[in-house]
Amino acid sequence: DHRRPADQSKGPGASRVRLYVTAVVKFLFVLGIQDFPVFGIVTEHSVGSVIMAYGKVDDDQQKVFIFLPDTL
Repeated sequence: DHRRPADQSKGPGASRVRLYVTAVVKFLFVLGIQDFPVFGIVTEHSVGSVIMAYGKVDDDQQKVFIFLPDTL
């Protein structure tokens, strides 16, 4: 996040990216696109992290369960 001082942790920026990739997985589920990974990037100066999320559909095809592997 470019608006915060460099000495703060990655928490707010990483949380925002997790929220964004979760929203994209849900949106793709509504469009009928399932089991497709979504990636986001969190950067801080020259250091970066990749965040990945994917969804698995339940047996009734009514809900999507979103998985965010812990990468940070």
